[in-house]
Amino acid sequence: MESINNAGTCVGIQNTEGIVLAAEKRVVSKLLAPSKTSEKTYNIDDHIVCLVAGLSSDADILVQNARVAAQRSKYDYCHVRSSLYFIYLLPTTSGQNNQAGKSLLKTDYTEANTMEKNTKLAVKILVKTMDSTTPSPERIELVVMRKTEDGTVVERDFGRKNK
Repeated sequence: MESINNAGTCVGIQNTEGIVLAAEKRVVSKLLAPSKTSEKTYNIDDHIVCLVAGLSSDADILVQNARVAAQRSKYDYCHVRSSLYFIYLLPTTSGQNNQAGKSLLKTDYTEANTMEKNTKLAVKILVKTMDSTTPSPERIELVVMRKTEDGTVVERDFGRKNK
C-alpha cells in the first residue's frame, strides 16, 4: 500500500457518456533512458483500458492476467462485446496526495457532469496533486472512452503510447 500512496496520482471518472482516466507521469532522472511506453496506462483489450499505481512489477502481472482473461472471454463468446461495462467505478483517485483529489471530486463532481467537464476535472485534480509547481502536458496521460450510437467503444488517448 505504501508504494501506491507514493505513486503518481491516478483519476477515474465516469458518467452516462463514458469514462475519463487520467494519470500523472513521473519525471525520471535525465541520466536514465526514457521509457518507450507509458508507466501508468495499459490497454487490456480494444475496449478496455486501466490505470495502475504502485509497483510496476505487480502491475505487469495483473495486467497480463487481465489480458488473458479478456482473450479467453473473446474466444469463449466468439466476439468482442463493444460496450462499456462498469463493475464498480465510482469517481476516485489514488496515489500521492489522493486526499486532495478526493476532496476536489467531492466538491466538483456530479453525475450530471458532461464528458468535457469530467475531463477538465480530471486534469484539475492532477494539477493540484502533482509534486511539481509547474505542471506540463508531458506529465499527464489522459484517456477518454465513449460508446457510440452503434454500440462500439471509441477510445481517444492524449499524450500516451499504447502499451
